[in-house]
Amino acid sequence: MKRQYTDITKNAELYLDYWTNFITVSAFADYYGFDIKKANEIIRIGKIEYNLYVEKNKKNLIIGV
Repeated sequence: MKRQYTDITKNAELYLDYWTNFITVSAFADYYGFDIKKANEIIRIGKIEYNLYVEKNKKNLIIGV
């Protein structure tokens, strides 16, 4: 079952997709049609936004479920 993140940003979603499905930034960029600079920026911002999301929702997140 795929988890639904209701208040997560698009950049954070893309960061999670990069983290779980791609080995290189180049492959991620090619898949989404980004140039390398744009892909790196999305990953950098997405990581920050995802970490803020986790911190904000830490009490509600159940690890391993």
